[in-house]
Amino acid sequence: MESFSLSAGKIVTPYACLKNGVIEVEKGMITGIWEEKNKRRVNFPNSTLVPGLIDMHVHGCKGYSVMKGEISEMSSVLASHGVTSFLPTTLTSPVEDLKPIAQKILELNRGKECISQILGLNLEGPWISKDQPGSQSKEHIRKASIEELKEINVGNIVKVVTLAPEENMDIIKELVKRKIIVSLGHSNADYDTAKKAIVLGAKLSTHTFNAMRAFHHRDPGIVGAVLESGGVYCEAIPDLIHLHPSVLKILIKVKGTERVIPVTDGTEAAGLPDGEYGLSLGRVIVKKGACRQEDGTLAGSTLFLDQGIKNLVKIGIDLKDAVRMATVNPATLLGIEDRKGSITVGSDADLVLLNKNMEVERVYVGGKMVDLQDSESQSSF
Repeated sequence: MESFSLSAGKIVTPYACLKNGVIEVEKGMITGIWEEKNKRRVNFPNSTLVPGLIDMHVHGCKGYSVMKGEISEMSSVLASHGVTSFLPTTLTSPVEDLKPIAQKILELNRGKECISQILGLNLEGPWISKDQPGSQSKEHIRKASIEELKEINVGNIVKVVTLAPEENMDIIKELVKRKIIVSLGHSNADYDTAKKAIVLGAKLSTHTFNAMRAFHHRDPGIVGAVLESGGVYCEAIPDLIHLHPSVLKILIKVKGTERVIPVTDGTEAAGLPDGEYGLSLGRVIVKKGACRQEDGTLAGSTLFLDQGIKNLVKIGIDLKDAVRMATVNPATLLGIEDRKGSITVGSDADLVLLNKNMEVERVYVGGKMVDLQDSESQSSF
């Protein structure tokens, strides 16, 4: 693997934004970082170098779907949007449909066949509430069981499980014991039930505010429980559709930039034009960037994470904070912060160069430059 140096007008590190910064890469790892005093030597003086983005919650993009096993194809498209690692995310389905996906991810990881790296499986459903299914199939929602977990969790590939605690409190300890992150979501749990789940080890909230009991000043529900619990991370979909800009800002102000994780909840419709599509979630209508079922229910998003970062900056969040939330935070939650999520010596050289308009200019995964044109051109539609 080649060694190289890369310099940009600004480099975002966890500690500071370096002006006219230079990084050195050897064997896929960052081996040096410094400031260049001679601006003329900077390769990209008008660009910003940030860590590779991590999308913890994505179902599909450009017509490709996790549920159809098109994960390698997804990885190429995601890489073109600055996502250098991700958690393929399932939908509520029979165990017979979930097992092959887990096996597929395990095989892809062993063969190192993907451009954007797979960090494991995110199991969103089937252990959720029929009262808060969102756009997921009520037919296949069921109570959690250790036996089913064992069938799906081949090679310990499951990293995150979304569940409704009011239905599945008894499995939380077992999931935590297996080092699986428990995320509260698609739930009608009240405040006390959510707090009990947090005490048992729940550490994340799935697309906070969406598909959960609404916050009320006399009935705060899951939202109130996760907002006041300092150790809990909150997913947020920054498409400015799932959450009003003011709600996004309130969430970040309350939780701090250390505990919010922007995710896309992207579906196969991400990257496709407005129209009607038959997706894994069923028939949807995409209009002005919103993906909805025929009854108007939001069905995931059409968002890519690079646009999510731009949206956060648009509503007044500092770029370094927006980047931190999409890199350092998911890496820390997943326990891989020693190698992912930051531009630091010893970390993987997962890098994204953004131009002055915050558009992806270059992407490196493990020190290897991604062919953006080839990756972006892919689509199953």
